[in-house]
Amino acid sequence: MIHKVEIPSSKIKLILILIGTSVFIVGSYYLFQYPERFISPRFRSVEFIKIIGLLLLVFCSTAWIYIPIKLFDKKPGLILDENGIYDNSSAVSVGLILWKDIESIRVEKIKSTKILIVNIYNPEKYIDRSNRFKKVLLNLNTKLYGTPLTIGLAGLKYNRERLEKLIIQNYELYKEKPNH
Repeated sequence: MIHKVEIPSSKIKLILILIGTSVFIVGSYYLFQYPERFISPRFRSVEFIKIIGLLLLVFCSTAWIYIPIKLFDKKPGLILDENGIYDNSSAVSVGLILWKDIESIRVEKIKSTKILIVNIYNPEKYIDRSNRFKKVLLNLNTKLYGTPLTIGLAGLKYNRERLEKLIIQNYELYKEKPNH
């Protein structure tokens, strides 16, 4: 039996993400406001550029609002114990993910960022207990990764490789054979 492991969010990384998000907000504003400046052989439609700018502006603004909230959140970003993974690392966190609900865990690298992909037996259980906004994001995760549950490792104050190993070791230790 392991002891509880609490992994804090990295305030420095969150500040850097906030700065990066601010830059993206300015860029997406310019895409939306001045789409004709971004016409190229690849993107010739002013309407398309404007829509992309608007979507980026909405997404980045939402993140920009959420990040300061996380900066002042005293709760750990991730907790591992004998029950499962308690995820509090992002806007799409669902709280406790029980070991017995997890089918498999893998790490994927998207550009330079690693995320933990948590495949579960009953995705609806986690989607249904979320608010409407989070449901949209969880369903998007399902389309992109085949599961609603992803955990971004970049915003946590812990060595990523050690954290990956720790999570997978705990999963192997505590997983149960499901009655499905």
